[in-house]
Parts: sequence; structure tokens; C-alpha cells
Amino acid sequence: MDERPGRVTLLGWVLILIGISEVVNALKSHLKTREVFGALGSLPDGTRGTLLTFIQPLLTPAGEAMVLVAVGGCMILLGISVLRLRPWARVGAECAAWLLLASVIVGGGWVSWKLACGSGQPSGPPFRGMALVLLVAAAVATVVHAAAAAGLLWLARCRVTREAFGKPDRVTHAGPPCALSESDN
Repeated sequence: MDERPGRVTLLGWVLILIGISEVVNALKSHLKTREVFGALGSLPDGTRGTLLTFIQPLLTPAGEAMVLVAVGGCMILLGISVLRLRPWARVGAECAAWLLLASVIVGGGWVSWKLACGSGQPSGPPFRGMALVLLVAAAVATVVHAAAAAGLLWLARCRVTREAFGKPDRVTHAGPPCALSESDN
């Protein structure tokens, strides 16, 4: 068996790390949500409703946490399959990268829109400043995560990765810049 290219190794480990972070963050967020709901129980009714309305988008219910753990587990298995050069793993990595990119753009855009519009958010000086900080943080996080997803997509589609999985050197569609070779010009 030929040595696995560095880009393929990087792709596999990035997928594994994304999966691990997804599982850890889902569990951590769910535990924090339970803690928040426990603390909210001791607040007066008026304050509890106002605060819960403001932080609701940041909470992770049990069903969502289970889905995120399942997605993380799939990403870990996909990363291992990429490292083992399974024939289907490159296509799976490309699909995962496209889904990640779409979810980052749609999810980040939705959170930013909700914060910018302030729909359902309490008004008043302390909440207005907090909403602005959350809006900026959501926008920055969206850009950073979209760039990472685009990088993952580039790794999954580049010529070196396709060759490692047995795909032909020359492609018929427009690929990323790494897909061009001297003979293609």
C-alpha cells in the first residue's frame, strides 16, 4: 500500500476532531442547559420568563444533544474511514463538508438575524448591549466556521486527495485550484 498523502491525513484528523468536539460540546451544552433551568426555577415568575426568552436560542434540549452526538459519532467514523482510505470516504467527506458549510451559513445567518431583529428579546439598556455583543460574536463565529468548512471542502476535493482514493488525475468539471496540473494548461 502506498503512503497516505499528508492532505488525506489532515482531512481524516480534522473530521475526527470535528466529531469529538461536536460530541463534547453537545454534552457540555446540554448539561449547562439543565443547570440553567435549575437556576431559573428559583427566580420570580416575571424575571424567569424574560430571562428565558432572551437565552432560549442558546439552550440545548436533550433531543438536539442526541442528534449532535450522533452527528459527531458519524464524523469520527468518517474520519477513521478517510485515514483507512475507504473508497467511499472521500465522497462522504465532501458531502459532510458541503453540509457543514451550508449549516454554518444558514445557522449563523439565522442566529444573527434573530439577534439583529430582536424578535422576542427583552428591551432595555442591559439587554440591548448584550444583544449587540452576541450579534458581533455570532457574525465572527459564522465567518470563521464558514472558512474552516470551505477549507475542509477544498481538502476533500483537491487532486491529491482524489488520487489517493483512486480517482483519475484529470477531471471534467471545474475543481479547486489544486486540481490543475501542468498537463491541464
